[in-house]
Amino acid sequence: MAAFATSLIAWETHAVYRIRKLTAAIIAISVLACLGMIAEGRAQDPPHNARQMLVIYSFTWAGAAIGLFWTRRFWFEWRDDRRKGVRRDYVLPRRYKVAMNSTFVVMLILGVLLAG
Repeated sequence: MAAFATSLIAWETHAVYRIRKLTAAIIAISVLACLGMIAEGRAQDPPHNARQMLVIYSFTWAGAAIGLFWTRRFWFEWRDDRRKGVRRDYVLPRRYKVAMNSTFVVMLILGVLLAG
C-alpha cells in the first residue's frame, strides 16, 4: 500500500505539472517521509511498529492524492498559463480547499484507526 500511495502521488504530480525533476523530488520526499515516519514511530512511547506507521503513511498520501485530484482542472489551467507566460493571481476556490482538506483528514483518521 505504501508503494501504491507513493506511485499515486508521483503519477499525479507528473500528470499535472509534466516536470520530471519535480516528479523525482516528490518520489525522494515520499521515501524520506516514509522512513522518517517509521523512525518517529519507534521513538514514541509506547513505540509503534513499522507496519502501523506504513499504514498511516499510505492512507495520508492516498488522501493527499485524492484531495489533489479534485483540483486538477485548476492546476491544469495554472500550468498552461505559466507555460504561455501569463501571470495572474490565482485564488483556489473554497470548495477545492474543503475537498482537499476533508479528504486528507478522513484518510488520516482511517489510517490511524486501521493502524491501531
